[in-house]
Amino acid sequence: MMKTRFHIIGNIFFAAILTIAISGCHENGPTPISLITTDNFSTLDHLEIYYDGNRVVGKSADLFQEEKTAYITLYSEVNPAEISEKLSFLPVIKGSGAIPGSPSLTIPVYLKDNGKEFTFSGTGETDYLEYEYNGSVDNSRLNINFTNARLINSSLAGTILEPAGFIPTGTILDDMVKTKFITFGEGKYSIDELMGTIVRTVSFNHDGNIAVTYIKTNTGTPQPALCPLTMLQYVQPADNRLLLYINPTDLAGQIVLNNPYHPTLPDNPFGEQARPRSGEEDEESILTGSVMEELAGAVSIILQKGLPMEYTISGKDIQIYLDLSPVVAAVQKSLAEIPDISPELIQKIEPILVQLGSTKLGFNFHKLQ
Repeated sequence: MMKTRFHIIGNIFFAAILTIAISGCHENGPTPISLITTDNFSTLDHLEIYYDGNRVVGKSADLFQEEKTAYITLYSEVNPAEISEKLSFLPVIKGSGAIPGSPSLTIPVYLKDNGKEFTFSGTGETDYLEYEYNGSVDNSRLNINFTNARLINSSLAGTILEPAGFIPTGTILDDMVKTKFITFGEGKYSIDELMGTIVRTVSFNHDGNIAVTYIKTNTGTPQPALCPLTMLQYVQPADNRLLLYINPTDLAGQIVLNNPYHPTLPDNPFGEQARPRSGEEDEESILTGSVMEELAGAVSIILQKGLPMEYTISGKDIQIYLDLSPVVAAVQKSLAEIPDISPELIQKIEPILVQLGSTKLGFNFHKLQ
């Protein structure tokens, strides 16, 4: 009889403890986000991302909830039509993500309701990167701030380089690198000239950002300038190897900023159409729309996966090589899928692509630090 009483009392005590525990979990659990009806955030007015103190542009975010956990997915989708109406025929281009090495990043977040908005914070890790984050969200705006980001493999971090010339290959690539076709400031430059006279230093930061200083020439007196710190990013999948990520929105902004026919730059350079030169009429593109669409798709894949690069160090000298094979493979695939392209044109282009696919584009750099 005594055992039975103890058994009953024990069950009641256990049930009471379980009830308190469940109640406590419910009270301290994440607030349901049913009050937030917005599930997608984009544009500078509705999405604010900072990476180690630098504004990240050209990204989008989705917010969704499964049971009691909320998730934020960050990714990049650039609509060329928002840059210029002339590019409206191009499809949406997917690019690099909000942090280096992650074209798409999903973060589980614990949302806290402070009466005005939901706040969150936490830590995360990818194959390449460790970071902390905090932010807030309501129906009209999502803010997320990545801090204390550090590459897991950071053997190149802290290195400052000065361009020291193109490495000849003995192939058709040499002529391509030395041909003047890049409009910058008041003139046209080859890739070799751009790296030798415009770009001054290239710095690899511990957070995966690449700081590039250059000489701005379209404002009268040449003066030093700094590219957006999130325009170029990198991770190191292994020693002596890099993956380079390019933010197409930042890159387009630099083109607009350094074009002499665009003397004023609005707060959002992609909010209004670029102004053409005075008296200049629209010209027919050499490439057809179908070619451009295929190439845009190929570029999209490359921007997401990153450009593979290799480097070798010899004392104070560093050689960095860009592996062109992914770019060439993407172009070859695009050409094969263009319905109107002639077999004769493919026969002319194919040998060039084969040669480029087996060649690495390299530059010498001098190590300043």
